[in-house]
Formats: sequence, structure tokens, C-alpha cells
Amino acid sequence: MSSHVHKRGLNLQSAKTKILPASEALARFEGVKAIVQGVKKELLEDIRKETEDESPYPDAEPVDLPLRTKRELPSEALERTFKEYFAASNPTRFDKTLFHYLLNRLGEAKSRVAVSYCLDALQERAEETQAILKYFSVISPTEEDVRSVVGYMMSPTAVYDYQCYQLLKWLSEEQIKNEDVLKYCRRIVHDFARDLWLRSWAIAYLGDTATNLI
Repeated sequence: MSSHVHKRGLNLQSAKTKILPASEALARFEGVKAIVQGVKKELLEDIRKETEDESPYPDAEPVDLPLRTKRELPSEALERTFKEYFAASNPTRFDKTLFHYLLNRLGEAKSRVAVSYCLDALQERAEETQAILKYFSVISPTEEDVRSVVGYMMSPTAVYDYQCYQLLKWLSEEQIKNEDVLKYCRRIVHDFARDLWLRSWAIAYLGDTATNLI
């Protein structure tokens, strides 16, 4: 397989590549599809119920468009599905596609049901940091949320410089000023063992904070 891919100027990422029997691969894809379709069906029914007084001919357009344009739409189906598939007590395999789908829709619905899971996932699933931070930005994080993110970033369990860079960049872009983050940045800028992009954002954060204080 690798030789065929290389001929086309591509490289396989072994960590993200897995060969499965056709039946198992289909089951994985169809499993997510069935869940997503089930959620969409419930949401579409909610939309129809909500708008039935406005028109005798409910619009059957896809659910995604109303979700993007009507912030007040009910989110019970999304929340119920998230709790079912991403609860701590659920032993099923983590599904990245389903996680991203639900997280994006929950963000659009301004639902905070995924906050607790996402805060834990920063440590357990560092590869999902960007998706989690995007969700936090959309729902507008509380002071407690920010303290949790900062506390994790400064903890010994935050071992990946790239993830710390993502967190610090997010704090800077969201213009979140925090004394503990300032102390963290002052320490980071002088630690030449840390990655350049992390130190660069530490300098940027310090600079932005100093500018705002003038």
C-alpha cells in the first residue's frame, strides 16, 4: 500500500492508518452514520413542531441549516446523544467523527453539556484540544472553565508543548488575562528547553498584557 501511495506524492501516517476487513470498516462508518441520522431525525421533528404554527407546510430542508440560523432551537436530542456515547460510564470506543459532529452542533446550540467531558479530555485526549477550544469559544467559557484550562496547562500532566501552545494561543486570542498565566509565561520565555512556538506565544501574551495595562 505504501508504495502505491508514495507514487502519488503522498505519505501514510502509521498512527492514523489501520487496515480492517471490509465488514468491520463498513460497520464503523455505518455506525456513526446511523447515530448522526438518528439525531438529525429528532432535531428535524423538533424544528417541525416549533414552526408548525408559523406555516401549514413545514420545511423539510436538512437540519444543519436551521441549526446554524436559529440559535434557540432545542438541543435535547444532541445532549441526550452526547451523554449516551461520551459518558464516563460508557465503555464504547471513542469515535472522533461523532465527537466532532456533536461538539460542533452543541456549540451552535449554546449547550454546555459537554464542558465537563471536554475539560477531562484535555488530559485524556490531547489530540482533540483544537476541537475542544473551538467549542469553548463558541459557548463563551465561564471563569471556572478558564481556571480549569489554566490549571491543567500549568500542571505536570500537561506534558505536550504543542498542546500547551494551543492552550496559550487560545487564551491570548480570547483576550483572557490571568495572573497565573502571566507567571507561567514569565517562566516559559526563559526555558530554552521548551518548543519555540510555545515560547513565542508566551512572549506575545506578556506583550499584550503589558500593552493593556499601559
